Amino acid sequence: MRRSMCVVALGPCLALLGCAGGAAEQRTVRPAQPQVQCYAGKGEVTLADGRKLPTGEKVVRRTLDPLNSRILEEVLELDPSGERPPQVWVVRLKVERNPRPDPAAVEPNLRCAFFFRASEDTDRFEGLGCLEGEAWAWQAWTASYRLATRGKVESSDRLEADGLHVTQKVWNDMDVLEAQVEELLVPVGAEVCSGRLPPPGR
Repeated sequence: MRRSMCVVALGPCLALLGCAGGAAEQRTVRPAQPQVQCYAGKGEVTLADGRKLPTGEKVVRRTLDPLNSRILEEVLELDPSGERPPQVWVVRLKVERNPRPDPAAVEPNLRCAFFFRASEDTDRFEGLGCLEGEAWAWQAWTASYRLATRGKVESSDRLEADGLHVTQKVWNDMDVLEAQVEELLVPVGAEVCSGRLPPPGR
């Protein structure tokens, strides 16, 4: 079975910026019950001046609810310096289908057969993304997120044999590139998420 994907929360980016199928009908086979997935890992931040810093460890629990076209993503991220307490936040994705995608369009909701609208529970960011691959077994996505601090993040992520590769470019409110984040999150057992995150399904 293929692993489904969705957004990876923007913890390193938020910290850097100063805040904590076509016209024809096509039937998609969807799982009857929500699926819970768990990933963990970390990576590296490259700043505009070339300096490289480690990101904190991240644990991500995704609950995919295809019948309701929703994805809930709960994230724990540790501060690599150990100076700040762990952060936990919740990202909600609404997945939508575009029956007439236009490959030449700029906006994901016009260009992609499947796209999502993302919002974070404390309003730290929101965004729009394009899902690539088989429905509910997506293997890649691109997205743009607007931060409450007026910066933005451009994300390009893909699922490979060794895990989920996350690439994010962080821009400030003057459209100046401040950093690039590279992370690898690997699949881990559900007990890792249940032991480190609040109970699922909030």
